[in-house]
Amino acid sequence: RIYPLWLCLHDHSSMPGSLLKDPVYPNLQGNEMYIDIGVYGLPQCVHEKREDDFDMKKSMRKVIAELIKMDGFQMLYADVFNTREEFEEMFEHGKYRELRKKYKADGGTFKEVYDKMSVVGL
Repeated sequence: RIYPLWLCLHDHSSMPGSLLKDPVYPNLQGNEMYIDIGVYGLPQCVHEKREDDFDMKKSMRKVIAELIKMDGFQMLYADVFNTREEFEEMFEHGKYRELRKKYKADGGTFKEVYDKMSVVGL
């Protein structure tokens, strides 16, 4: 069964100071085309009360593992089902943490992006 799909092109370029890594295979202008794919809704087995046939966390972790192999990344508005280490494979945390330290946001008052988005312990 097909769910509503979100397909959105993303012209990715270097964004110093952000979590996003630079394009892996940039064109002459320094950009690389990515596609944001969103799948909405739940599988039929969930609607039919057969929740044991689908494990959301396991499924999402498999998808993200494949995404990382392709030098891709998860968009920063989605729930995160992977570990902090797996999440940090997708994003550049060095400059991010430098900025957090510079603006005194690293003392626990302001959560890191992973901590805001992670559903691992839920």
